[in-house]
Amino acid sequence: MPIHYHSERYIGGGDGFGVGDGPYEPARLSQALPVVESTGLGLSATKMTLPRLSIDLEPELASALPAMTEAVTRFGKANGLSEAQIHKLNLALDELATNTIEYGFAEAERTELRVELIVEADEVVVRFEDTGAAFNPFEEAPEPDVHATLADRQIGGLGVFLTKTLFPNPDYRRSDGFNRVTLRLPLKGD
Repeated sequence: MPIHYHSERYIGGGDGFGVGDGPYEPARLSQALPVVESTGLGLSATKMTLPRLSIDLEPELASALPAMTEAVTRFGKANGLSEAQIHKLNLALDELATNTIEYGFAEAERTELRVELIVEADEVVVRFEDTGAAFNPFEEAPEPDVHATLADRQIGGLGVFLTKTLFPNPDYRRSDGFNRVTLRLPLKGD
């Protein structure tokens, strides 16, 4: 399961998942942050970089969730995120990955699952993409009855509700055979 901790040059891509594509709006060059790479600091006068984590996940819960949680936690700590911010990221990504693996891949021919985190000057941009069945969880998932008692509440449905609560403006798009979810976590406030 490839996990890549690296920086990305401030450039636009063409695959819909690179910096500068889709609903993600690239940081201004003056806001680019230094990133620690194996060769030292990734910031120079000619190269502006943004801290970035890319994860290609196996389509199995037993291996995907622990690997993703560990990678996101390490990345968050390395980039100064609070425990609360790291918890929010892990909670939302766990929910998206679980639903994709359990339901989205049920009849899928391809089972690709990727997560990307980019730390900008004032927020973390989270990208989650998969090749599962087309499904916008923020519009198509039924709203849970949060006022029902535990005995009366149906199993499931709270994860998407919590994700929408923690990330108030989620973005979903279907393109090139991928579900693409973008979440934004402000760096101030937690």
